[in-house]
Amino acid sequence: MIKEAGAREARHGTTAGGGNGRAGAPPLPEGDPAGSAAPLAGALELERVLAHVAELAGHLRTLLALRAARRRLAVRRAVFLAVAVLLGAAALVPLIASGSTLLAEGLSQGLTELWGGSEWLGRLSAGAAILAGVAGLVAGAAGWISRRRLASLEARLGELAGGDDAA
Repeated sequence: MIKEAGAREARHGTTAGGGNGRAGAPPLPEGDPAGSAAPLAGALELERVLAHVAELAGHLRTLLALRAARRRLAVRRAVFLAVAVLLGAAALVPLIASGSTLLAEGLSQGLTELWGGSEWLGRLSAGAAILAGVAGLVAGAAGWISRRRLASLEARLGELAGGDDAA
């Protein structure tokens, strides 16, 4: 009888008291060797986890592909904009140059008539007026940029000072 119980314990992983060697656990069915269901369940869980990991990897590849496509599109748009600006500038520069030339020539002829037909004085006056206008535009732009920069720096200083008070 003891030999028979020992053989059953070895075969089924149970003890003589009817248990399976685990405290408080129900006895294993007679047809199921000890622990054969657990590895099968573990393998199924592992297979499920690996399927989720594979699906996640697929989503990650799609996300990376979309981000790369978005970057390529942004670069393409930037290049297109740069080319459009350059072409526009190439078309406008001759128009601006010819308009400026005609304006200077007309101003010169008008001042020549004003000075009693003295061509050199008309051209000199026109050149001085044009240079004074350009200098005024440059000074105005520099003042405007300086005021904007000063306002930006004052705002930033106010933020920094406000941040110190809040801390």
